[in-house]
Amino acid sequence: MNDLWSCRRSSKQPYRRDDWRSPFQRDYSRILHSAALRRLQGKTQVFGAGQHDFYRTRLTHSLEVAQIGVGLVNQLQHRYPHQATRLPEPRLIESLALAHDIGHPPFGHGGEIALNSVMQPYGGFETNAQSLRIVTRLEPYTDLWGMNLTRRTLLGLLKYPRPQPLTLSTVDQLASQHWHKPLKALYTEEADWFTWIIEPLSLRDQQQLLKTAEQQLYCPIISLDCALLSLADDIAYGIHDLEDGIELGVLTANQWQSFQPILKQCADTWLIQKLPLLTQQLFSGKPSQRKQAIGTLVNRLISDAQLQPLDPAFDSPLFSFTVTLSAPMAAVLTEFKRIVDHFIIQDTRVQRLEYKGQQLIKQLFYALESDSERLLPEHSRQRWRQANEQQGNPHRVIADYIAGMTDNFAQQLYQQLLMPATLGSSPW
Repeated sequence: MNDLWSCRRSSKQPYRRDDWRSPFQRDYSRILHSAALRRLQGKTQVFGAGQHDFYRTRLTHSLEVAQIGVGLVNQLQHRYPHQATRLPEPRLIESLALAHDIGHPPFGHGGEIALNSVMQPYGGFETNAQSLRIVTRLEPYTDLWGMNLTRRTLLGLLKYPRPQPLTLSTVDQLASQHWHKPLKALYTEEADWFTWIIEPLSLRDQQQLLKTAEQQLYCPIISLDCALLSLADDIAYGIHDLEDGIELGVLTANQWQSFQPILKQCADTWLIQKLPLLTQQLFSGKPSQRKQAIGTLVNRLISDAQLQPLDPAFDSPLFSFTVTLSAPMAAVLTEFKRIVDHFIIQDTRVQRLEYKGQQLIKQLFYALESDSERLLPEHSRQRWRQANEQQGNPHRVIADYIAGMTDNFAQQLYQQLLMPATLGSSPW
């Protein structure tokens, strides 16, 4: 079983003298040194990348998810020593964390919505599906198999294990009242990879996985590795993005106070007792005090993690358990995420930047679509031609190119293509 999950799609491996790394340590190295990961330093997390030197980018968010993920693994190993062999090794959870947002387009979730909007007739766009596409096809560690990662690492990235999209909306609007969440599914182009990834599962497990994925639109059954990644991601979003909002003055002490009655209703005794001190530390104006509060909250959530048998039961040990929080702390984390969304993400200043980025992405897509042979760079142009010749999806190639851009590169390309005042600027 271990050999099946540690194998790669291509058995050809570069020779490395005296290389004693585990397969998952090799995966970590490939992800860490990829261009796709480096580009995350220039992509928005919540606030526009490059607008300030304090807050998190998509890269620093991924690094923090990795640290929290390792903390969760250590906590569960200590709490459940008899189940330690079922848990991923630290390098595996770090690999998943570094790769989980690697497919994110510029300008945050607004960019994802914009690309999904213009890609509606061509299969849609979704960040998790794009992340899998990058590590299996686009990142040039190999010619044909992307990073050629292990099967277990790829399984851990399958947050929405559906082999093809569901019915797509035809709405092409960016007004928030018309937004539709990108449907959580893999692209049809990656169906062969999905089949290969789940191949070691029993036929019963495969059928059960597909059934629950169809029935549960946004919370399907996932492997334990993926559940750990998902919880680490939620903690980083709910707590660390909160810190950014406080530092920049987007979340005020009065707004925070307005949510305290709701937090107290979560019935977690520890939080009720600590709220006065946490409030004082978060809004003291002293970075060291704020850091103490953030660290305390993250530690409380990590230390609350527990293994829970997966229902329905699977044959594979990778689907024997999931990781959860106690009911009170799960409610607390949900409320923290609501605070971030309500007071920070929905802040008018943040929304205006997001809207601007969405319009920019749409106009770039339409420009590149209108004359792809002329405007795409050479490598993307070759892939675009190949997609046309093989009756594939050339629009997916355009989406790949835009999704790979940093915020700054997208703005520069927009200026070069669509702003006459910059005709004289250098294209390099």
